[in-house]
Amino acid sequence: MIFARILLNCLNGHLKQGLLPERQCGFRRHRGTTDMIFAARQLQKKCPEMRNHLYINFFDPTKAFDTVIRDGLKSHA
Repeated sequence: MIFARILLNCLNGHLKQGLLPERQCGFRRHRGTTDMIFAARQLQKKCPEMRNHLYINFFDPTKAFDTVIRDGLKSHA
């Protein structure tokens, strides 16, 4: 939750300065990641028709950081 708040504050600063591209939808008002999922699905359907390849990469930051087992901390306190 703290990381999300820090990220939101940084992104809001960039938004005010117009530094983020239009395709950035996460953490933006009236846009969501579901909008990008919809766009990706549309591309996925259209690329074979146009004989193009589509490469998609997903990033899950939850695996990049250690997690704390809070119940384990309480039992050892």
